[in-house]
Amino acid sequence: MADMKADDMEQQNEQRELLASIGDLVERVLGDRHDVLCGTGCDRETWEKLGGELGLLAAALPEALGGMEAGPAAHAILMEGFGRHLVAQPYLSTMVMASALLDPAGAAGAKWLSAAAQGEMIIVPALADGPNDYDLQSANTVVDMGAEELVLSGNKILVRDAPLADHFVVLARQENGDSESPFLLMVAANTQGVTREDFKMIDGASGSHLHFDGVRLPRSCVIASGEEARGRAEQAMDDGTVAVCAEAVGIMQTMLDQTVEYTRERMQFGQPLSAFQVLQHRMVDMSVVIEQAQNITQLARGKLHSRDRATATSACMALVAKACRRVAQDAVQIHGAIGIADETPISGYFRRALAIEKQFGGKQFHLQRYMKGSNLS
Repeated sequence: MADMKADDMEQQNEQRELLASIGDLVERVLGDRHDVLCGTGCDRETWEKLGGELGLLAAALPEALGGMEAGPAAHAILMEGFGRHLVAQPYLSTMVMASALLDPAGAAGAKWLSAAAQGEMIIVPALADGPNDYDLQSANTVVDMGAEELVLSGNKILVRDAPLADHFVVLARQENGDSESPFLLMVAANTQGVTREDFKMIDGASGSHLHFDGVRLPRSCVIASGEEARGRAEQAMDDGTVAVCAEAVGIMQTMLDQTVEYTRERMQFGQPLSAFQVLQHRMVDMSVVIEQAQNITQLARGKLHSRDRATATSACMALVAKACRRVAQDAVQIHGAIGIADETPISGYFRRALAIEKQFGGKQFHLQRYMKGSNLS
């Protein structure tokens, strides 16, 4: 028994050291490239560097795929780092959510995830039919299964990162009499019949409405079906939600840091704004809110593969979404009108914080889901 406890402690220490080293690497890489990455859109050159050159994208993957096997903790570290530096890369889509949708133990899943981790491929989930990005129940996207091929028809609304995608993982349904069977399909973005309506989101990220007009696909494109497909889609949505909450922590902390620095430099009535007690109290309140968000995100991250996943995820998103609005509003109000000017760094963080407040259903949806204690299905 003592030997088992010693082994467990040694394993935990090794895990902590690994995560600390990943955190140091993330901060060093993003800090060195801050001027190139911060507040700019995604480009393939940067994505390839983050993967093939720096090895950051593979941190959460199994060692067999060239990763560090750090799991959800690595996702959280990278997403928080991306939040601090306002990095707009499709890591959430390609490495967090796609990892839950694809089977890393299977030959096809291993090939796709390895390519993504090297920065050679961008995989984007297209799960919700809309009008909301969390709705997995509607059936606007349907698949007709033939003997040798299948035909995909329908629409996907508000697909984040879609203009960047090489492949989509599409959730579709086949009608079987009175019931519907879900399928997860790997669809190349350049397949005939796949069209996009591209647009920019409030935070500057790219997105699309996808249209599938009788898209003919080989049966080998089926990743999963039935309850397995449904379960993977729900897991991916929860993994993505918690990862976004980690990003929000990084964003809020940077907004607080910028606000503190601004109040030290901005003079009013012959003294810096930081000397005013009412602003001191307000920034302390912001710090408390951020710490609460960080703690509940860590808790939810540990529950992602447990029976409590759904309630933990929804509790996390409900609190973090509320925190995003609180911190974003306070930071901009303390800055004054200049806080929403495009020339001011904090304005980009403000827009991303407000986008996160609504992402994956935001506070209202997750409060309802938490109260019901149910999954997305």
